[in-house]
Amino acid sequence: MFRHPNFMDQKGSNKSLNFEDTINQSIRYFKVPFVKEKRDVLNILLDDITELKIVKPEKVRAKRRLYVAIGLITSAACFLLFLLYFTYSFETFRGTQEADNVYYLPDNTRVVLAPGSQIRFSKLFYNRNVRSKGDAFFEVTPGDHFSVKCPNGEVKVLGTTFSVSEKENGLLVNCFEGKVEVKYKEEERQLFKGNQYVRENNFITVLEVPQMQFPEYVSFNYSFQNKNINEIWPIIEKYFGVKIYTDIPSEKRFTGSFNTAELEDVIEIICISLNLNYEQVGDKEIFIEVNDKNS
Repeated sequence: MFRHPNFMDQKGSNKSLNFEDTINQSIRYFKVPFVKEKRDVLNILLDDITELKIVKPEKVRAKRRLYVAIGLITSAACFLLFLLYFTYSFETFRGTQEADNVYYLPDNTRVVLAPGSQIRFSKLFYNRNVRSKGDAFFEVTPGDHFSVKCPNGEVKVLGTTFSVSEKENGLLVNCFEGKVEVKYKEEERQLFKGNQYVRENNFITVLEVPQMQFPEYVSFNYSFQNKNINEIWPIIEKYFGVKIYTDIPSEKRFTGSFNTAELEDVIEIICISLNLNYEQVGDKEIFIEVNDKNS
């Protein structure tokens, strides 16, 4: 049998040739001795083709299944790490002297903290549990469950507005809207709008306060001097968690001061000063326009 010398080089350098390449290579470099019979030549050629190892389709499919399995395991591991991170990872909000101290939880619950106070909660926030230390004011987004745990007690709510104030030997809870349940050890008390829960040491009292005042740290305490009104709306929106729609001309400017926790008071002061009308168009939406009748 006679072969071209380049055939052995090709055979050694490329072991991954497929069946068609094997045939082409064997035919291209094969030389037939003229002393051989045709039948012998054909047998030699076929033997030469089968000398190279051909990868079987079963092995390719096995590798593909292995890669798919590795991919599935990797994806599952990544999802598990993601879940563990958010389950055991917490976020903390702190009240400072310089900032507004208004925060929003993942469910859009509004929280105002007194300076030096803090709240802590899971980033996943699937159970809506909050740990509080110090003084905090909550406007809770309605839902199935919401609880605030303090070192001196626990408050459970179903969509309401309330404040929690820790004392050295007790707890003070004010209910401004809705209903809350205060738990201390094995004793539970329900509060409704206008109720105040006072606990000093082991003595508990629930009072009715006809004109309950918001805590001082909740107040919108701002002063503006000849400020463009369209620059004031975003400050009010962020503080009270509302959306204000308006087409007021940009040349209108406002000068005045606020020290109130009531959104309606802030809007009324601005509208009276600048001859504007406002309308509540949604639970958290306000539309403001120029009063054309008196303009």
